[in-house]
Amino acid sequence: MKKIDIIGAGPTGLVLANLLSASDEYKVSVFEKRSESELFRVTGNKTINLTLSNRGLRTLAELGLEDRVREKSVPVIGRMLHRSDNPNVVQLYGDYTKKPKIHSIRRHDLLQVLYEPIANSERVTIHFGQEFNRLNKRENVFTCKDQDTGTENTHSLDLLLGCDG
Repeated sequence: MKKIDIIGAGPTGLVLANLLSASDEYKVSVFEKRSESELFRVTGNKTINLTLSNRGLRTLAELGLEDRVREKSVPVIGRMLHRSDNPNVVQLYGDYTKKPKIHSIRRHDLLQVLYEPIANSERVTIHFGQEFNRLNKRENVFTCKDQDTGTENTHSLDLLLGCDG
C-alpha cells in the first residue's frame, strides 16, 4: 500500500483525500495546521464564500457529494456591476432558466461536506494541529511542528502533496 501525505485540509487537500481514499492502493495522511474546531469555526458574522463552477461540481459528483453541496449552496445566475457614473448593470451567467452552472457555498460548509466521508475512514488519517516545517529530500522525510506541544515530528514519505494554499 502506497503512503501519500497531504499538507493542508482545505478544499483541495480534502478533495484529494476523498479521491485517494476510494482506492485500496493508498494510505492517506493529511496534516493540518489548524485544530479540528478551528477548521470549521465561523468567527462572528464573517464567512468566506467559495464559488463552484461545473468543473468543481463534477468532481464533487464523482465523490458522491454533489447533492450535499447543492443543499448547502445557492445558485449564482449572474453578477451586479455597480457603477458610479451609470445605472447598475446585471450580467447573467448563461441561460439562468436551465440548471445553474455556478454555485456559491460557505467555506466552512464545503469543508464539512468534504470532511465527513473521510473522518472515520480506515484509509485516511487527519492530523490536526500539525504545521509543516521542512522537507529533507535526501532522507525522504518531512517534519511537522505540533501546535499544542511545540515538538517536531518527523515522518517518512512515499509521496508528499502540498495543498496548503
